[in-house]
Amino acid sequence: MVVRQLRADQYETVMQFLLQTAHSSPLDASHTISMTVNESQYWLRVQPCQKRKIAILQALRLPGSGQKLELTTNNLLLSSLFELFLLQSLPVK
Repeated sequence: MVVRQLRADQYETVMQFLLQTAHSSPLDASHTISMTVNESQYWLRVQPCQKRKIAILQALRLPGSGQKLELTTNNLLLSSLFELFLLQSLPVK
């Protein structure tokens, strides 16, 4: 799990992005985001926390042909995917 605290304006923008593009089940505190990186499809579990914090709980790498699902809990990879998620959700200045 990787947790980052954002500025107030960034947090509001990320929350709007989550509400518009992420999938969330009823009674579920986290959101699922689909992301493609180097021809690999990932599902990120993103959870908003208190005090403008966002947590990436895990990533699930979807299989290509003949591959198995791969659960990613490695913090280095989660941190990289989190940065890519922020680049997608925050406007470029």
